[in-house]
Amino acid sequence: MISQADLKVIQTVFGKTAEEISGAISSEQEVSLGLRLNGRVISQEDESALKTTLTDAGVEIGLKKIAKEIGLTLEAGEKDAKIIAEKLKASITTDLEDKYKNPQPGEKEKELEEKLIAERLKYDKLFSTHDLTLKQIEEKEQAFNGLQKEIKTKERNNSILKTFPEKMNMNRDHALLIITNTFEFDEVDGQQLIKKGGQIVTDAVGRPEKLENIIPSFVEENGWVKGYGMGGANRPPLVSNKGGKTPDEAAKIVKEKYGDNAASPEGIKLYSELTAKVV
Repeated sequence: MISQADLKVIQTVFGKTAEEISGAISSEQEVSLGLRLNGRVISQEDESALKTTLTDAGVEIGLKKIAKEIGLTLEAGEKDAKIIAEKLKASITTDLEDKYKNPQPGEKEKELEEKLIAERLKYDKLFSTHDLTLKQIEEKEQAFNGLQKEIKTKERNNSILKTFPEKMNMNRDHALLIITNTFEFDEVDGQQLIKKGGQIVTDAVGRPEKLENIIPSFVEENGWVKGYGMGGANRPPLVSNKGGKTPDEAAKIVKEKYGDNAASPEGIKLYSELTAKVV
């Protein structure tokens, strides 16, 4: 009699029921059950070898996938974990060497660098604008100063023209040119100073002489008044800054200049010069 365990194995292997198998065994006649093996039967040794083969194939496929993912190229016979590890190590070392030999700025450094470049561009533009503004201001100042100078020159020339006598035998424009080339005109603290040969023209008491006194005298000295020749024979005597003064006029001038020291040697000398006759 077959044990239940064996019967179950036969059922499992051959796909027959227990009744079919029991009937065939108990029959006195030969009975064919049509038993066929489904698949193949291997020994434990073959099964162990098959497992090893399949495992190795799986490992190789896995190593290929890993190598592909990390960008390694494997040659024939290099599908080994140790070789892949060595190649990966060498690749990482090379990458690190390249990184430190040619360091690439990180995100923060790149952002800071971009900000610095932007600020530099803003500064350059601001500086350029500032420089252009300064140049424009300088040009306007020069134009303004030139205009002021031109205005003062016109005012001075008009003042000179107004002092000319009505009767002149000299072209007024020519006379104006000679006068402006002969005298120097300056202004200090709002007071006009007229120089000739670098020296301030003064009156009898040494004060800066006024324009309205200097120009007519210069015109007469040069014989530009109609009716008087250049030779001087028909020219009236000119009253110089010194000399030709009356005693009262001379005393008044000395008093204004020297005050209580009018009787000093300097005062007496000036009095004599003021009262001297002009020839």
